[in-house]
Amino acid sequence: MVRKKPNALAPSGFDVDSMPPLIGLDTKYDENKVREAIANWILTTEQLFAIVEDIMFVKMMKTTNPLFEKVIRVTITSDCFKVYEHEKKRLQKRVLSFVHVPPPCIVVDITDGIYKCLQEWEIKDKIFTISVDNTTYNDKALRTLKETFSRVRKLSCVKDGLAITDHIISDVREGIKYINNSEGRRLNFSKAAHHMQIRDRKLMFDVPTRCNSTYDMLCMALKFKDAFPRYVEYERHFHHLPTDEDWENVHSVCEMLKVFKVCMNIISGNDYPTANLYLIEVFRVKKTLDKGSLYANDFICDMVKKMKEKFDKYWDENIKEVKNALYEMYS
Repeated sequence: MVRKKPNALAPSGFDVDSMPPLIGLDTKYDENKVREAIANWILTTEQLFAIVEDIMFVKMMKTTNPLFEKVIRVTITSDCFKVYEHEKKRLQKRVLSFVHVPPPCIVVDITDGIYKCLQEWEIKDKIFTISVDNTTYNDKALRTLKETFSRVRKLSCVKDGLAITDHIISDVREGIKYINNSEGRRLNFSKAAHHMQIRDRKLMFDVPTRCNSTYDMLCMALKFKDAFPRYVEYERHFHHLPTDEDWENVHSVCEMLKVFKVCMNIISGNDYPTANLYLIEVFRVKKTLDKGSLYANDFICDMVKKMKEKFDKYWDENIKEVKNALYEMYS
């Protein structure tokens, strides 16, 4: 007698409840735990909620334990949301590092240790909260650390000024993006640069949200400015050619950004930005902005004016803080 091979897919009308039990009935069964496990499986593997109503899924679960009762998608959806809410409330702890702070552990040492770690891990701009032991020197360290973050962020006025120059910077950025988009374009630009006897490195992209990166991109583009007109001869579809006036403005922007870059590197460098370093650099920025506001170039004046509006506000606040600190120190 030849037995017909069963279809891999369950035929219509297949009765899961008619399956013979493979696990003894004396096994302890917890329906709530099974539903929680299914919900975790669905969330982890990104299954559809309807999977629980699939006939083969029910068959598998019945094979595992005959006491299993079919769950509808509405029920399992509710279970998944309960699991999600529970997991969301659990505190996730990760130990990234143990850092030794040599004695005596004064406020500056503690602050310096924390700040250097945040810089090394590249998360100093992503910190939401910091928890410490309930001691006086820890409270003082956190206040000092908060002031450090504030000092760095207060120099963000440069971003406001760059918004005015965005059309020029964007043109240079898009031109570089066009050139670097294919090997053939890069090769043609290299030929144009070689023809103009430019031996510098290749063009570089910037990170638009980082002023120092934008400064580096513009400075490198300036070194290749004579190669751009030559490149047009190779690439007729290149439509991001800055004018001579645009290059002059780019040069002026670089002169302005250079001061900010030096300032930011000192303040947010590896060493703790003490007040004497901080005030010197901030004053240097102030002098640059005061000088820039006297430029005959309307383009630069508009850019500097926007920067000064925000900077002067913070400058006044810093002067008040210094006066109060000196008063408390010598009174």
